[in-house]
This record gives sequence, C-alpha cells and structure tokens, in this order.
Amino acid sequence: PRVHGDFSFGKRGLVDGEQEDIALPGVQFKLSGVSDYGTDVLMYATSDSSGRVYFPNIEKGKYKLEEVATAAHYIIPNHTWSVLCDGNGNVTVTGDDLLSTSDGYVLINEPLHKLKLRKVDETNRTMPVAGAVFRIYGTSDSGRPVDLSVTSSVNGVVEFELESGTYILQETQAPQGYKLDSTRRAVTVLTDGTVTVDGLEMITAAESEVYV
Repeated sequence: PRVHGDFSFGKRGLVDGEQEDIALPGVQFKLSGVSDYGTDVLMYATSDSSGRVYFPNIEKGKYKLEEVATAAHYIIPNHTWSVLCDGNGNVTVTGDDLLSTSDGYVLINEPLHKLKLRKVDETNRTMPVAGAVFRIYGTSDSGRPVDLSVTSSVNGVVEFELESGTYILQETQAPQGYKLDSTRRAVTVLTDGTVTVDGLEMITAAESEVYV
C-alpha cells in the first residue's frame, strides 16, 4: 500500500506595535510536486476562521508549499516552504517565517505598514488641504518594486500601506491655488512598523505633517 500523511499548520500575522500575533483566516496555499510514486500533486487549501490550514492524505514525497493569496493588509511572502512526507506518513515543513510549537507548525506574515501624512496650509496649520497628489516609489526589502500615488482627502490625509524598505516620497500635483512642492523625501519603513520621513514634522506617533 502507498504511504499517506496528513498535515496542518496555523497561519498568523504580526501586528505593528504589539508583541502578540493574530490568526489570519482566508489565506490560500498551494501544495505542488510529484510524489515518490510518480503522482502529480496539486492541492489548494484556505485557512479557516481560526487560521488553521489542512492538507489531508498526501502521498509520500517532497513538495513545495506556496502562499498564493493573503489576508488584507498583509504581505505575501516571496519565498516557499518544503514539505516532506516520509515513509511513516510523518510530515515535516521547513523554511523561513516558520515556528514549530506544541500545537504544530505556525507560518507568520508581516503586515503592511502605514505611512500617514496630513497636508495642511502653510499659514494656517489647522486648515487641511485636499487634492494634493503624492507618489511613493522604490524597492521593498523583499525586492518588490513599489510605485503608488494617493490624493489627499478632504481632511488632508494621505495614507500608504508599505512593506519594509526604503522609498522616495514626492508631491506630484498641487491643488488649485497652491504651489507644487516637488521635494524628494527619503522614507524608511522598518519591519517593526517604524516609519521615518526626512524633512517632515511628526505630530503624533503615526502621523507626519506636510506644509503647502
């Protein structure tokens, strides 16, 4: 008879500024490869409400596990995991961002980190400015290219969600009646969610202020 094994793991996400992580439901994984018996294997599974993912009845062999869709506000890892079902039906998983706990394996996701700006009038800092377009571009620490543009809201708020990395922030379009400030500002985003923007005043722990 052919040897088969079942395996499951937890999917959890880190939270900026917190020591604990949270369960991530709705994350989709793909398991692929060829079993030791020559069977082509292609299976999909999605994490349940508790963040648990199940792959039942896989044949003896070595496979690749890949995250193909993740939860909102989280980053899809740019690496895969190796899954081995041995001759006794025991399954082991190896790779990065992986914990082995008393409850089994847990795969961890890094969240997207928020950069929040507020565009205000230079002579009246209580007056928000809507309609300013800001562009942020560069390369994340994982090597992904980033190029995003956001327009300030009626409250003057501009918000980006970013992977850790180093970027350039620039205003590319000024609202009517205002002069464009095309200064290029370096932005650094750390994996713990710390964000710094050169040349901008930080007015709260999570918000920087841009003058017109």
